[in-house]
Amino acid sequence: MNILHLSDIHFGRNYPCYNIKDNFAKHDLILEELIEVIEQLDDNLKPEHIVFTGDIVWHGKPAEYNEALVWFKKLLSVCNLTGKDISFCVGNHDVDLSYNCLDKEYTDDMTTEIDDLYKYDNVYKAEPSLIAYNKFCYDLGVEPYTYPLKGKRMYSYSVGFKDVNFSCGKTLRIVSLNTSLLMSQKHISVDKMWLGQEQIKSLMEYGILPARDEVWYTVALFHHSDRFLHPNEISTYDNRFATFPMLLNCANLLLCGHTESAERPRLNKQPGGRAILFGGATYYSDDHINAFSMLYVSETKKTMGFIPYVYENGWQDYDFEHPRWKLKKQKDLPQTGDIYEDITIVCSIDHERFEIKSKYLEVTKNCDSIGLDNHKDILNTYRIDFISDEENPAVKIGISKRRAQSVYGNLEYKKFLEFSRKIGNKKSIDFINSNQEVIFSSTDFCGE
Repeated sequence: MNILHLSDIHFGRNYPCYNIKDNFAKHDLILEELIEVIEQLDDNLKPEHIVFTGDIVWHGKPAEYNEALVWFKKLLSVCNLTGKDISFCVGNHDVDLSYNCLDKEYTDDMTTEIDDLYKYDNVYKAEPSLIAYNKFCYDLGVEPYTYPLKGKRMYSYSVGFKDVNFSCGKTLRIVSLNTSLLMSQKHISVDKMWLGQEQIKSLMEYGILPARDEVWYTVALFHHSDRFLHPNEISTYDNRFATFPMLLNCANLLLCGHTESAERPRLNKQPGGRAILFGGATYYSDDHINAFSMLYVSETKKTMGFIPYVYENGWQDYDFEHPRWKLKKQKDLPQTGDIYEDITIVCSIDHERFEIKSKYLEVTKNCDSIGLDNHKDILNTYRIDFISDEENPAVKIGISKRRAQSVYGNLEYKKFLEFSRKIGNKKSIDFINSNQEVIFSSTDFCGE
């Protein structure tokens, strides 16, 4: 069972009217060469079905979808496939945000109301913002998803499920979820999207998820990966079971996009043979790491292998052993010096003295110099530094960067500065251990 996984091509992102300051000179070449790579695959490795996990276009506009339509028709042609052999889910850029069709404003904390909106009864309310997307799917000849509603079958290009039969006799079930349903809401963060728990529950009630024995393998498509989902979708709060693990328990493979920064497709294996594949962007710009994957589902075991491709002066298999960025020179981490604990640092002149307590003091020695600092004492207000071979070999006493942002830290450090100004230049400093032994002395210190 051979499946081509694409995601995030962003047709239209290169349009001059959007004034995006990226390099798009190779846009057409990169996408044309992708088709050539697929065309040149051995017949036993070519895709039998194509899945796309969102962001077909950039602003959900008809002109962008028209360009995408031409490209996808060519891709299907070289694969000897038709529109019935490709499945899409909606990405945030596929939504035309000029349509705000919901009858109320939603915020991130309206969990109950959002769950209600995601019911199959109400999901149609967001359909006007997908007019161009729906027409694109229709013109391409895509087989719509179906979903159960009050004992009837309803159809959609964005949510539901479909069963795909392969030549080997196995059936693949594809479930689509729309994590971009609330994109038109200004108070909903693009980093806190929703899967649609009520839809998953409905599919479970009808025995569609988990799939019954007649279905060999189940794939769930959604655009936003788990790190871009609302916390309530990831973890259980207020007796509401988390949606993401619910879905993971129902499907063999989760496919998602919206992870341009992933550079290459990345597989996250889960217990029980389940897996999550983060797609990366098939095209973002010439200078981005553009990627796609070929997935191969075993016909004898419910396992999946994949070959990721990246574009680097041409499409090529990704070499996991060859990092893109090479380290020019490796440095050695300095060795830890002698660590003294519970040190009292005494700054004094005659009978005037100022004490600084430090949990740790590290002393490093070599043939030329001696150095000391209290950097390990993370909670200390004071930062102590000394290197004996400096031109001005004074112990430097400053305020810790961590405490410099607090009022308390600055007030404490002010006390030392006032003492230092009071006693002038004739001063000394001793480092005394818990046995009251002087382990180090200097005739000078200064505040930074």
